[in-house]
Amino acid sequence: MKKIFTLILMSVMTVAAHAAINIYVQCETAPFIWWWGADGGLQNSDKLYSWPGTIQFTEKYTHPDTGDEFWMYTFPDEVTIVSFLLNNGESEGTKQTGDVKDVVSDRYFILSWDDGEGNVSLQDVTEDYTEIPDAEVKTLGISGSIEAWGWDDPTVFAEVIEAGKTFKFSFDPSTFPAGTKNVAFKFRPNGTSWMGYWDVYYNAEEEPVAGKTPNSEAPKWLEATGDGNFKVDLTKYTASAFTFTLTWNGGKSATENWTIKCEATNLEELDPEPVDKTWTIAGVPDLCGAEWDPTNVANDMVKGDDGLYKLTLTGVELAAGNYEFKVVADHDWSESYGEGSGNKILTIEAAGTYDVTFTFNAETKELSVEAVVSTGIKNVKNNTKSSAMYNLQGQRVQEGFRGVVIMNGRKVVMK
Repeated sequence: MKKIFTLILMSVMTVAAHAAINIYVQCETAPFIWWWGADGGLQNSDKLYSWPGTIQFTEKYTHPDTGDEFWMYTFPDEVTIVSFLLNNGESEGTKQTGDVKDVVSDRYFILSWDDGEGNVSLQDVTEDYTEIPDAEVKTLGISGSIEAWGWDDPTVFAEVIEAGKTFKFSFDPSTFPAGTKNVAFKFRPNGTSWMGYWDVYYNAEEEPVAGKTPNSEAPKWLEATGDGNFKVDLTKYTASAFTFTLTWNGGKSATENWTIKCEATNLEELDPEPVDKTWTIAGVPDLCGAEWDPTNVANDMVKGDDGLYKLTLTGVELAAGNYEFKVVADHDWSESYGEGSGNKILTIEAAGTYDVTFTFNAETKELSVEAVVSTGIKNVKNNTKSSAMYNLQGQRVQEGFRGVVIMNGRKVVMK
């Protein structure tokens, strides 16, 4: 298909302050859309829609120049920037695309639910039909584990060094609440999408990525969490200030093509005494006795001679179904582990009364569970599939997120 540009279209774009954003999708079946981070419009939250989304493309559109047919969805007029993903609308076994971030104008896609290898394929063909404008970076925010920042909204904004290009953020750990052991955070371009360690440095496998800085150049005091947050461990390092200067190098997306410079003023490397942590099981109340409570001492695990931590809950009445949980360090959600980037899942195949044993290896962070009925017959299987999580704005989130998330088509409280 050839690129099509018309003088009329360019003229309209020039005089119009903002035109509604349209999404055009070629697909055999009409997709559903889940969106978040809408600047100027409604949020795709549980107050409006439920995962995986009740908004289905219903309109058809025929391109006037090529005759190509698309499913079409039009965002509310007030929406000026938005991120989204497409899915098949099924709450179980949901098929979904990757995230499409920071959309400010019409976009065209070809979508296949199966690329021949069982994967969903989404091809952006916008520039076969129109031009994608360059992105803008208006603000740079931060969200994180410190209460003043919070994970839901970027409430602390970086200092502007050069408008739309370079921003600086600095924090003094002495201003944090007493006992703060570490701080985890992500940056938020335009207050919408998320930018973490792997978005700036090489990926977790340390493979070269165009436009990113080698992991070897990251300062020793800056770590990455398993879900890609930036992390500073305040039990290992302290400083009068940790400073991040981030420069956006332009492009079609406001969350890509960033470089970062990190500095620590009066850095001091600490040598803390090794202390065993308290590990606690927290999860759904039917399994754990309380609703995701990391302070429940009744669920504290005990370290055995083999170095493993264990907890057995006896006489737990469970219906058939899935039960989610995590292990939490020191009665605080700053450090927790489940399965991959999500919660651990115990699957009960038949209703009954069970003795449930949790086992945790603090060295490898491996968490396992076993449920045995009173006869001693095991009737359980571990679901080891990592669960993708989305906040109520539809933004995909990683392990360490706090609040209500959508996972496997259901709401889960992550604390």
